[in-house]
Amino acid sequence: MKVNAAGLAIIKTYEGCEVNAYPDPATDGDPWTIGYGHTSEAGPPNVRKGMKISKARADEILTADIGTFSRSVMRYVGRELTDNQFSALVSFAFNVGTGNFAKSSVLKAVNRGDFKSVPWRIQLWTKANGRTLPGLVKRRAAESHLFESMEDAHTLFAAPPAQPTQAELLEMREARGLIGPDLGKPIAKTGTFWGGLAAGAAGIFGAMKDTLYQIGDLRAYLPFDDPTWLSITLAAIVGTAVVWIIHARMKRSREDGV
Repeated sequence: MKVNAAGLAIIKTYEGCEVNAYPDPATDGDPWTIGYGHTSEAGPPNVRKGMKISKARADEILTADIGTFSRSVMRYVGRELTDNQFSALVSFAFNVGTGNFAKSSVLKAVNRGDFKSVPWRIQLWTKANGRTLPGLVKRRAAESHLFESMEDAHTLFAAPPAQPTQAELLEMREARGLIGPDLGKPIAKTGTFWGGLAAGAAGIFGAMKDTLYQIGDLRAYLPFDDPTWLSITLAAIVGTAVVWIIHARMKRSREDGV
């Protein structure tokens, strides 16, 4: 399998080409980048301060880098893919990095044959430093469309992806290495969660207080027979179970939502 024209168009469009080496915006230094997002970590050539290349050389380096990412995707994917699906995944991995790709729910869905959910899972990856980047939103939409498209690559290539603005290109360049999924606000930080938990506990207390007082057999095994304490005990047990269930759901959400 190899990246088709549509996949190449997405990568070129959203990486942007710089013929002069530029430093990591976060450190004003290493890693230096050139061409279509090429760094020394991706392989030769080593990028250094003051380095300059031609547009043709940038295309050559991109071809080599795409080969590297293609081999990584093939190593992780255990399913047969169409050219469009493969090209979309290589573009995605090229942008988020092979480490993120390897642990993402995008790959998990692909490997269990859940191709239908892959497009929206791809579109979760639009944040950097907790902020949604419009350029990433456009790129993910293009990758998702390519993944689920049955059209010929040349037909897709004839209608290029939405062009990012220069400001969006700069934002995406600064976001390299920081891109992550948008999982929404953690449930434990929402007022709905804590309000629901408090309301549930109060409801249990109110509903069970009088009923539990009538359960003589249960009271006989407890060190107290006061109905209030009996209700509090049950509420604590149920509350602990609820918290455990929510924790398990949150853990599953984190694992399945990237």
